[in-house]
Amino acid sequence: MTDETKSISDLLNFLKPPALQKDKPLLPLSFTEFFHQTLPRKEAIATIRLENNPIFNKLVPFQVQGARLALNAITIAVRMKYIDVNKLKRIADFGAGIGGPTFALVEIAKVLGGQVSAIEQDERLATKIVDLGISPKDNVRIEDGIQHISNVKNTGAEGYDLVTSFMLGPDMPENYFATWHVLHIKD
Repeated sequence: MTDETKSISDLLNFLKPPALQKDKPLLPLSFTEFFHQTLPRKEAIATIRLENNPIFNKLVPFQVQGARLALNAITIAVRMKYIDVNKLKRIADFGAGIGGPTFALVEIAKVLGGQVSAIEQDERLATKIVDLGISPKDNVRIEDGIQHISNVKNTGAEGYDLVTSFMLGPDMPENYFATWHVLHIKD
């Protein structure tokens, strides 16, 4: 085999579809990751299926309702152009409780390449978020949410692009599943 024939053979092998190349996976990403990366970001959010994540099966009904509420609320806010997904990298879940909405926000952040901080002052509740695997311990803040947001703002540290509050407060109506607030969207 001449050098010219060998180089053509190497080129043809290189150009073969990955499925035909030995020891190379068809896609380096899972189908979901590939699908989300090929869609525009706002459409990718609409394709999130919370029940596809194994953690979803560990959630209690209250967490499931909170997760669905958060996903639906953010999807609507994105569609109505209240939230620009291209600027959404740091999300705070203010008053995270046992993490239902945090779970959905983490799934959204995965699609957007962002990060979620769960802020909860009750250590017992915050621990559930970590124990279930909803969010790593480094992303769960056990402190007063108002104080935390103030500290971030006053220290000049990089702030949050979006601060949300789902199912929170003594003024919750009887239908608390419909209660949600976007507290702050960074300009």
